Amino acid sequence: GAQVRKEQLLIELDSDVQRDSFSRVASEVLLLEQRLLRNPADQTARAALLGLRAQKRHAEAQLLARQVRAPTEGRVLDVHLRLGQHLQPGDVIASIAAPDSFSITAMLPGYARPALAVGGMLRVELDGYRYHYLDVSVQEVTTEVLGPELARRTLGVQVADSLQLEGPLALVKAALPKQGFRYD
Repeated sequence: GAQVRKEQLLIELDSDVQRDSFSRVASEVLLLEQRLLRNPADQTARAALLGLRAQKRHAEAQLLARQVRAPTEGRVLDVHLRLGQHLQPGDVIASIAAPDSFSITAMLPGYARPALAVGGMLRVELDGYRYHYLDVSVQEVTTEVLGPELARRTLGVQVADSLQLEGPLALVKAALPKQGFRYD
């Protein structure tokens, strides 16, 4: 339920190794800079400093890569992560709803993928609201057909564990026209 700003730090993954590496290289850079201040003609220190500055930038990039920042402003809906969990690239770790923006994620049979396109329309009927249809605009479509396991990882642990997924699937995200709807 927390409100987040775009680029706000959400999660920092275990980064002790990267932090130690950055601290070590930063200390070496500082020592060489001090050495150069005492003797500006020292070409050995100057050459070593160039290499160390590149190492420092690389270590800093590795440290930043261990941080997960909010891609957009909004409200955190759900965190799909627990302490000590191992992550793979592409794992969904949190859901953030943009202000006044609501969407639905649907899993369709893989054979329907060629007929799906961003900007297209889908007609959705929600369980429990028979014959009440919502026309929604497609915002995202997976570029390929996914197997059940990859679809689970894409949806996130808390959502996917409650679903029975079989066969090839196409995931579609669509914008809901408004926050609610009238029924009867």
